[in-house]
Amino acid sequence: VLEIEAIQKSKIPILIMGGKEDKGINYDYVQNDLMPLFPSNVSMQLVSGPHGHLWTNAEQFNVLVLKFLE
Repeated sequence: VLEIEAIQKSKIPILIMGGKEDKGINYDYVQNDLMPLFPSNVSMQLVSGPHGHLWTNAEQFNVLVLKFLE
C-alpha cells in the first residue's frame, strides 16, 4: 500500500515493465485493477519474455526504456 501511495503522489514519469510470460505476475490484475489507481505520469509496458526480461530480451527492453526517456 505504501508503494501505491508513493506512486500516486509522484510528479515524475514512472515506467512499469514486465515480461508477458512472467509466471509470478497477474497482468490482468495489474492492467485492469492496479493501473487505474495511478496518475497519468505512470505507464506500463509488457515485453515478450519471462521475469528478468532485461536480460532475456535486452534489445526490446532497451528500446522501450529509451523511448520512455525521450
